[in-house]
Parts: sequence; C-alpha cells; structure tokens
Amino acid sequence: MRTRIAISAGLVALCAATFLAVPSLPFLSFDDPEYLTANPHLAGGLGADTVAWALTTGHAANWHPVTWLSHALDVSLFGLWPPGHHAVNLALHALGALLLFLAVARLTGSTWRSALVAALFALHPLRVESVAWVSERKDLLGGLFWFATMLAYERWARRPSPARYAAVTALFALGLASKPMLVTLPFALLLLDAWPLGRLDLAHPSPRALWPLVREKLPLLALSAAASAITLAAQSSWGSTRPLAGIPLADRLANAVVAVVLYLVKTLWPSSLAVFYPYPVGGHGALRVAAAGATIAALTAGALLLRRRFPSLAVGWLWFLGTLVPVLGIVQVGNQAMADRYTYVPGVGLALAVAFALPDAKRSRATAAAAAAAIAALAVATAVQVSRWSSERELFEHAARVTEGNWLAATVIGMDLERRGDRAGAIARYREAVGWNPRAPEALNNLGNALTAEGRLDEGIGYLREAVRAWPGHLSALSNLGAALAEAGRAAEAVPYLAQAAARAPDHAGIRYNHGLALLDAGRPAEAVTELEAAVRLSPGDPQARAWLERARAAQGR
Repeated sequence: MRTRIAISAGLVALCAATFLAVPSLPFLSFDDPEYLTANPHLAGGLGADTVAWALTTGHAANWHPVTWLSHALDVSLFGLWPPGHHAVNLALHALGALLLFLAVARLTGSTWRSALVAALFALHPLRVESVAWVSERKDLLGGLFWFATMLAYERWARRPSPARYAAVTALFALGLASKPMLVTLPFALLLLDAWPLGRLDLAHPSPRALWPLVREKLPLLALSAAASAITLAAQSSWGSTRPLAGIPLADRLANAVVAVVLYLVKTLWPSSLAVFYPYPVGGHGALRVAAAGATIAALTAGALLLRRRFPSLAVGWLWFLGTLVPVLGIVQVGNQAMADRYTYVPGVGLALAVAFALPDAKRSRATAAAAAAAIAALAVATAVQVSRWSSERELFEHAARVTEGNWLAATVIGMDLERRGDRAGAIARYREAVGWNPRAPEALNNLGNALTAEGRLDEGIGYLREAVRAWPGHLSALSNLGAALAEAGRAAEAVPYLAQAAARAPDHAGIRYNHGLALLDAGRPAEAVTELEAAVRLSPGDPQARAWLERARAAQGR
C-alpha cells in the first residue's frame, strides 16, 4: 500500500513538472471561441439555464453535457482567465493517470508494471494536444471516466453485485456524456476479461464461453448505441460530417489504414507532431496503403500467435486498434487526416502491451534502466512540445514546417496576419492554402471574407460560394456569403444562405442581425422584425440592432 501511495504521488508530481508551462498558455482562436471564449451559453457560468442547454444541445457537433458543464463551472470560477482553465486541464490529466495506475494495478496485481503503463501514457508527447488545448477538455474527462470505469469493473468482476454493476454503468454513462469516443469501452472490457482477469480463455475463445460475457455487457452496449446515434444526429445537424463527394469513401478507408500505422510510429518515435495533419493532396498512394495494411495484418497475426506467452501483446494491440475505430474517419468529421488527441485512450493499449511483455524490472536492471530512460526522454520531449503551444502563430508555423501542404496552418497564420492589420499578407496566405487544397472550406471562406472586406465583392463572393459548395453545412461560409450578397445589393439572393446559418446557430446574434437586414432589404419586414427581435434579445447592448428593429417595425406599419 505504501509503495502504491508513493508511486501515485510521484506520478502526479511528474505530470505537474512535465506540463508545468500549461497554465501559462493562451486560448486559441481555433475552436476555443466556439467551445468557450465566444460561447454565449457559457458566458454566465454554471446555472440552471446552462444545465438545460448542456443536456439538450448539439453545439459544436457533439452531445457532451458533462464537458459543457465542466467549462461552465470553470467560467464561474475563473471567468475567461486562461490559467484557470488550463490548470483544470492539467489536474484532470494527472487525476486520469492516477486512476489508470490504480485500475491496472488492481486488475493485474503488478504495481511497478502498472506504474510504467501510467507513466508511458501520461508523459507522452501525444498527450500534449489534449492537455494544452482547452477545447479538448472532453478528452481528459472521457479518459478519466474510462479509467474510473475500469476500476469499478474490476470490483464487479471479482465480486458481482447489482450495486457494483450500477457503478460501472453510471461511470460509463458519464464518460459517454464527456466524449462519445468512449463507445468502444464495452469491447475493451471484453479484452480485460481475457487478460488479466482470466474470465475468458484467450488461447481458445469459444462462442459458448464468450456469449455470457457479451450478454452481461448488453446494457453498456445499449448505451454505446444510443450515444452513437445522438452523436451522428448532432454532427449532421451541425454540418460537421463531410459528404462523400468531399472525401470519397475509398480515400477515407485508405487514410484509415495509413493512419493506424502513423499513430503507431508516432507513439514509438514521437516526432513531427502537429496540431493539424491535412489529407495528402492527391490521396495516399496504393503502395503506401498496401504497405500499411500488410503492417497491420502482420502485427495482428504476431500478437495473436504470441497470445499464450505474452497475452498483454494481443490485448494491448487489439485495444489500440479497436479504440481507434470511431476516429479513423470512416464517418469523416472535420478536415483532419488524423489527430494526436485521438490517441488519448488508444495509447493505453500500447503501453499495456509493452509494460507487461518486458522482463520484470525487479529482476532485470536493464529493464528498469530502459524504463527510466524512456520515461525521462518522453518527459523532456513532452515539455518541448508544450512550449510550441505558447502562441497560436508558433503552433501553426511548427505544423507548417513538419507537414506538407498544410492548408489549415496557412489559413490560421493568415488569420493572425489579418488580426494584426496585414490584410494583404493574410490574403496571400489564404491563396496559398487554397492552392494546396482548392476544396478547403476554411481557406475559401477566409479568402472570400478578406476580399469582401477589401471591397472586392464579386471576387469575394466567388470564393465564398466555393466554400459553401465544398461544405454545404459550413456555418461561417453560409453567414459570410449571405452578408456579402446583401452588401452587394442582392438581398433576395442572400436570404436563403442567412436563413440556413440562422437555423444552424439560432443563438448567434450577428447572424440573426444580418438575416434580419437582408429580409428587410428584400421587402419582407414582418420576418425581418422576428430576426431583429432575436438579435436584440441575444445582444441587448447593441444599438444598431435596436435601431434597425425600429425601422423594420416602421416598415411593417407597427
């Protein structure tokens, strides 16, 4: 017991030291406004209205009320003070690592190997994105509840009771309400049944022995199915899922195969990490896809062949593969080909495979020395990776250096230039981004918006139309195209785009305001009054919205 307490304290201390710079990091303009800094539903902190909204919203293309409530609580405690939000991220990560250590130690009875699993997980550079980015709070909460569910499951598996199963179910439900990626947890528990719990013979898994283990998990599988359905509905309604015309299914499947191998490589040798990995221009070559597929098949066959002597290899490798499935992009959400944050839970499988296949560190000084050296090297590399998040410009410039054709990096750098008043420089970067990916909606949208601001309305409208064509559900592109058309005196043409944007973001004051103006210019004052009343309600301190509301009412004859 004393050893585990000492290891727990040391693990938390190592996390704090490695991620020491995290509380000093800034918010980003990439995702953080949508999740936190410009989210009107969180502006008042935690309250009854926020709870009701969090439980029912599909905002930002996900249903994760626990994550929203966590952000709301932070706003109540810290306002929009970045160090407070980042410190909570770090605390959640350290707590998750601690729970992982305790869960694996309870499951296996091996204290030092479990400590190695937790350290390899917690101190790896691939964790930086989840910890350093406030918008990725969902990773940390999801991981924390995953590891807590493992602890509860170990207790239930050793001594089943309704109360203990209820604890497993409740923790799993909280995890799903933090991040839907946890839908694979019931399958991971089946792997734990085989090893280390020994409830299933890994060498000869028969259907007769497997079915009772599956049957007992049917309530958990039902929760997974419900969470999947809710998430798909939220993503579709928000417009985040990409149509097959945007990224053909064949390209998604090819990328999924290559991504698995790249995740493995970056786990073993964490270099060239980036905040965004673009789809390769022209897609992955057939030879690369075939090589990746052969690698996966060979590793899977090897792990299964060695399952008797090294059961951790089979369980850890299948854990890694299985938990990656929801984020491999078969149903594409967003524009990334892969993401460091997606390894938060899958990385545990590789840590299990390695830690329990090595010789016992108590008997092998070489193993102990290698483990200590690996942990030290990972901690240093992680601290360096954290430093790259010190500014948004540095973060995306680094991404541009270590990846090819990174159109999003060019776009974000252009946004930074535009904020600094260098619109000409920004337009050049946006054009660079469009050159790399002519169907990148963010780049097309920003280029069109910048050209519109320069008074080049026709050119700007052309790019905004391309942005909407590339991604019909892109909220900003819909809104900007409608506003540009209205500014060009084409109000009737603008109204349908603004109506779509308002339907997707009914609580966005600016969109409702622009929609109201376009309706008024199009000779539809009654509808304009409705939209402008909504804009005033959402932004009561806006004098322009109030003034135009009065004009709309006058035009309506009120």
